[in-house]
Amino acid sequence: MRFIIVLLSGLIIGQMIGYLGAALSHTAYTPMSALIGSLILVAIVYIIGELTSSKKEA
Repeated sequence: MRFIIVLLSGLIIGQMIGYLGAALSHTAYTPMSALIGSLILVAIVYIIGELTSSKKEA
């Protein structure tokens, strides 16, 4: 469930950043490029989160 929340929020934020970046740089907004960038960043954030989380063994 945690991965789904990270994925959805990352995709939404990535699309917003892609749109704003295109508007500020006066270039065409391409949703597919923003989607690919968002997926890569979400994967990196999730992997870093999993590597750094300390899990207690019971």
